[in-house]
Amino acid sequence: MLTRLTFLFTISFITLINAQWYRQELPAVPSPFYSVHFEDDQTGWAAGKYGIILKTTDGGKRWIKQTDSSRTSLSQIFFVDKLIGWAVGYESGTGYSVILKTTNGGENWIKIPLTTGPLLSLFFTDSNTGWIVGGPVDRGAMGIVMKTTNGGQSWIQQSGPTGRTYTEVKFIDSQTGWIVDIYGAILKTTNGGDNWGVMVSDTLNSHNTLYTVDFVNDQKGWAAGGNGRLYKTVDGGVNWSPHFSTIKSG
Repeated sequence: MLTRLTFLFTISFITLINAQWYRQELPAVPSPFYSVHFEDDQTGWAAGKYGIILKTTDGGKRWIKQTDSSRTSLSQIFFVDKLIGWAVGYESGTGYSVILKTTNGGENWIKIPLTTGPLLSLFFTDSNTGWIVGGPVDRGAMGIVMKTTNGGQSWIQQSGPTGRTYTEVKFIDSQTGWIVDIYGAILKTTNGGDNWGVMVSDTLNSHNTLYTVDFVNDQKGWAAGGNGRLYKTVDGGVNWSPHFSTIKSG
């Protein structure tokens, strides 16, 4: 389930300077990191296994541990500004969901109660409105798509049409967003997630997981996943053109 995250963050904790990559040193923590989020070129956070969250305020030269938990694995971390942020994941052993929230830049993290399956991704368009996605605890359950309009205090179940584990969610505004799933489907909503439609794409029967989706505006975006798969759209996701990489990834 965390293959997506490993795929995405093999470039974590290095900085691009003058077209060169430089390794950055981290505190001695026993953890692979699955997610990194920066609010500007100086302030950022990283999260991963054992519930570890690190913060930097100097562009990654130094990282300070903010929290950890041996029972937790954090899949993704996201901030809407330098103070308000969330991290999602699951409890090791049970697979049940974990949602953490901070309102002071990570000095304190509060666990938000929610009983559902493991969470893989989240996205907020402001401090109140956001979505989480993930997978079921058991094979008989459906994939998870949920929305909040009160900063995560409560969550409303939304229906994703494929019913499978959803690996990432991205929105460009409060109405328009996309989700990808473990069988290569790309879903889109234009009404804040009340309805999700499976987009026309040659990924639908590929049985190759898509791990990430991202858009720069309402028309141009990309989706990427296993086996070197990379897709691009220039019409809001109606059509996707393949740009397969020669680098193969589980």
